[in-house]
Order: sequence, then C-alpha cells, then structure tokens
Amino acid sequence: MATIGTATSQNSKCHLLELPAELRNRIYRYSLLEDRQSGIDIYPQTFAQPPLIRTCNQIRAEASSIYYSENTFYVDAPDFDHRLLAAFYTQIQYVLKHGVYIGARIHVDNRDATSWSNLVAYIKTYFDGKPLPAIDCGPQCATNSCGAAHHIFKVAKLKVVEGSCSWEELKSTMEIMKDMAEEQADGRWKWT
Repeated sequence: MATIGTATSQNSKCHLLELPAELRNRIYRYSLLEDRQSGIDIYPQTFAQPPLIRTCNQIRAEASSIYYSENTFYVDAPDFDHRLLAAFYTQIQYVLKHGVYIGARIHVDNRDATSWSNLVAYIKTYFDGKPLPAIDCGPQCATNSCGAAHHIFKVAKLKVVEGSCSWEELKSTMEIMKDMAEEQADGRWKWT
C-alpha cells in the first residue's frame, strides 16, 4: 500500500502546455474570469495583465482572448480623462490585432463629466487613429454633459470615418456643438 509521500513522488509532473487544449482553456477560464456582475475595475495601479498571461507567448496567445473577451471591464475616466483608457487599449493591442471583440464589454464611467479640454483631448486621440471606445453613457445621461458628449463624439466619429475634414474644422464644429449643449442644459450644468 502506498503512502501519501510515495504516491506524490510516483506521480509524473504535469506541464500546462502538455495538457489538451480543451483542458487548458478550462484552466484559463477558472483562473482568469471574474464574476459577470462584478467585472474587473481598471485603475492606474490595477490594470496590469494577470501573471498567467505574462508567463510565455503560447499561454498569452491562448489565454488573452478568454481574459479580454469573456470579462467585463470598468474603466474610470473621471471628467473625460482618457489617459487610463488609452493605456489600457495600448496594453491590449495584441488581442485587438487578433480580432478579439472586446469593445462592448468595456464600460467607461463619465458621469457628471464637464471638462471640455479633456473631452477635446479624448476626441483628438480618437481623431489621430488611436483606439478608444465611443462615449456612450446610455439613456440615463441624456440630459447631462455626458449625453451631450456622446452626440459630439458621434459627429466627430462620422467625420473621422468619412475623412471629410481636418482637425481644425472638426474642432470648430465641436465648439458650436458645445455652445448649443450648454444652451439646452439651461443652467443645469456647464462645460468647465
């Protein structure tokens, strides 16, 4: 009869990459997926990739798509400050290049944002071809600055897709939209 000590020493080593792909994927999901309700909060100090993904190129290739496509990410972009979001998107370029769809699972918190200069910087970054998600706060923000920013971003996105204007022309259009949005706000909020 084998004792625990002998049984352990008789077991052969199990290397992750030698396991069948289906089993590796189950391990990746167990290790990398968060509860759908809570998701993953992205802050400057917490957006590093999980250590498992950084282990080796093969594991990165296999596990990144699971981590980024099956989790929900919440990015705080206070007052339209897009720097953290831009850094997060830069980090995931590997996944984006391989066609993994993640855009619908990234929620950006811009509630009560009124910084015009940050909004302009956000749209300029998008205009320059850097990957950033659209500003879309949902129906609850229809009457505040985030709702106005959503419409300004939609116009900017259309102009970028069409390639129909320069940055200076787009910026002038945005200034007009800024003034219109403040008028419609009727004192409830103002761009800062």
